[in-house]
Amino acid sequence: MAQLSCITRLLPTTSLESRRIFAAGICRPSASSFGLYRGVKTAATPAEEPSTEENNRLEEEARIQKIRDISGLRPSHRNIAHHIVPMEEKTMPIHYTVRYNKRMFGRYGYASGVSPSLCWPTKQELDDKKEYERVAYPYTILEVAKREKLKKEEKERILFERDAKVAANVESMQKLKEEYLHKKEIKRQEAEAAQAFRTRLIEEVRLHFNYTVNERDEQFKLELKERAKQLREKGKQEKKLQKKEKLALDKAARFEEQKRRLKEAEEAMKLSKQSAKDD
Repeated sequence: MAQLSCITRLLPTTSLESRRIFAAGICRPSASSFGLYRGVKTAATPAEEPSTEENNRLEEEARIQKIRDISGLRPSHRNIAHHIVPMEEKTMPIHYTVRYNKRMFGRYGYASGVSPSLCWPTKQELDDKKEYERVAYPYTILEVAKREKLKKEEKERILFERDAKVAANVESMQKLKEEYLHKKEIKRQEAEAAQAFRTRLIEEVRLHFNYTVNERDEQFKLELKERAKQLREKGKQEKKLQKKEKLALDKAARFEEQKRRLKEAEEAMKLSKQSAKDD
């Protein structure tokens, strides 16, 4: 089993994360344990001291391996490429942060030399997280579900009202369109009637003079105005007669209606008298 060495002294830093890592004496593998985790031979004990030939062979293999390495990568980057812990010793301030050590343990496990206890939050962090959740999410799951249901219902109500408004606007637009077309048709008919009236006047005036007359002639214009006045008066007289005829017809209809009602009333009285005599 790898020999573990505990770091119990506090590093010269005021970082809370660094205190968390080193103040409590987190255990990390010793230099020899790194060799075991990474599959590298550890330093030999005095009883297992390698021979000179073995040392020469190892040095030669290291020299050949260095010659073969043409990537130009730094040792830490080369270790990352081979899924090995980048650095055995911590040399930068970021190496003493909780976040970095968590990441190292997540990637390399126990070979990273990080204690698994570092992955759990402290009591202060748990209290801060609870306080944050209490302030940020003050409602229970049932309350949140109820609020979301009310929001959904409100949204559906707004959409329904919008659809109803759009439908009403479409119907109103259709009515306005029909009214516009009706007015347009009336104007067209009035224009055609006016044109027909003018054409009729011109023909009558031409027949009056019994020869072709220039329409811009003053005498023609005067005759045209006079004939138009006569036709208008004639039209007014016809309208008055039609109105009188209509009033007369309405009066006659009302008179007939009154006669019918009187007759029905008389018949009803006779029937009531007859029924009284029978009794």
